[in-house]
Amino acid sequence: MSAHNRYSAFSFVLCCTVFISSSMSMAFAGAYEDEILKAEQAAVNADVGAARDHFLKAKTLDALAVEAQGGLAFYSFAAGGRKEDSAKLLDELVSKNPRSPEALMYRGMFYSETGKIDDSLNDLNAALKLKPNLTNALRYRAFVYEKKNQPLHAIDDFSSVLKMSSKTRLENGMDYFLRGRLFFSLNNIPAAIADFDAAEKLSVYVPELYKSRGMAKVDVKLYSEAEADLTKALEFDKSDVSALFSRSEALFQQRKFDKAIEDLSVAIKLSPLSPEIYAKRAHALRASGKLKEAVSDFEKVIELRGTASDYTNVGMVYALLGNNTEAIAAYDKSIAKDPKIAMTYNNRGTSLSALNQMDRALADYTRAIELDSAYSRKKAGGVGSEFAFANRARLYSRLNRHEEAIADISNVIACRPVVSDISSWFYFRASEYWKKGEPINAFQDFLRAAWLLPKWILVTLIVAPVALIAILFSARKFKRSPPGQQAIEVPVSSS
Repeated sequence: MSAHNRYSAFSFVLCCTVFISSSMSMAFAGAYEDEILKAEQAAVNADVGAARDHFLKAKTLDALAVEAQGGLAFYSFAAGGRKEDSAKLLDELVSKNPRSPEALMYRGMFYSETGKIDDSLNDLNAALKLKPNLTNALRYRAFVYEKKNQPLHAIDDFSSVLKMSSKTRLENGMDYFLRGRLFFSLNNIPAAIADFDAAEKLSVYVPELYKSRGMAKVDVKLYSEAEADLTKALEFDKSDVSALFSRSEALFQQRKFDKAIEDLSVAIKLSPLSPEIYAKRAHALRASGKLKEAVSDFEKVIELRGTASDYTNVGMVYALLGNNTEAIAAYDKSIAKDPKIAMTYNNRGTSLSALNQMDRALADYTRAIELDSAYSRKKAGGVGSEFAFANRARLYSRLNRHEEAIADISNVIACRPVVSDISSWFYFRASEYWKKGEPINAFQDFLRAAWLLPKWILVTLIVAPVALIAILFSARKFKRSPPGQQAIEVPVSSS
């Protein structure tokens, strides 16, 4: 999952603040309320200076109003005022009004922004004990819980706020948005997307919403929708590196390699020392067939980071270029850094086989299978033993070691979930049985291949009569090979 920039607590509380106390005297409800509402509007526009000024005017209208005093002290600090001054004002406010939930709330907010997290939580808890429906205290406590790495508590607080009725559309939308981010941090992607959608319906249009939802949709493979959201985020800020990186992934998965490369090239200009961005562009270049450029990017990744996987990746591209000597050298460096990556042995085996170093190739395939035992038999299907079994089977076939090839093919068949792939391997195993002089087993596998995929029916119709004759005459040493695909080992890439 991708990390998210924390949405400013200042900006959120500014945009969500409803400070008017239900117990406020009607004598002050006119002009005082007007200034508080103007402070709220300034907050919506994230203008802390204007919010501070309107709180100051509200205080001149009612010097004893806790809301105005607390808001002025907090937003004076938010607008760049002296921390000591705000701290003194808030301590005095709480001292004079020890049972005022608003006074405790503002001091708790101040403590949070000055790094006194435990003191902040104590004040906010005290405020909510006095007034459980104080929504801003709940919101700010959610931020404090997030700072304390307690996202479930933060989600509970936002959920409590959303159950309360006295909210504006914008407030409600921001609550959904921020709860969605917390769900995303917990990898609860469906809940995150649902909250982001709700926020958008309630008129929340901020780049973080589109970026966060776009990243979430990449995670659940909704690549076209992710591209649209991330494009909206980039309309707000074309230099957002994380949005560019995430959109490149959405584009890559849609095979829009050139556009992905464009995004990553912009990201590299903005963040020229990021190995992750160079690696992503290298994969896109490789996928688009620009292999020399991919080598250049992978070499840059090695310069910046140089992990075992980085050497494996550049080795694969060298192999695709036909430079197996350089590929083997890269795989050797990868193994020196980490001798337990099955994929590296598999890929080095393919390059060794291409150079006719058969014994070393067989040893590498075998080592890949040993290292990747977690993928054995029914659990296979990823990088590792399935591919190593497949490649070793092809190599055994080339060496006329048909019994060993049959054993490896059987392992591949047990691993593969895709019917079309399985049919090809039944045909391959049939050809090995044929070469080994076992026409009955060969005939059975030809029938299995034809049953699973019609393209093998013609081959089966050609071979079947011959196989039946061989069976009738017990031709155990019948060596003629039926038509088949050339056995070529293949390397495996990491993305």
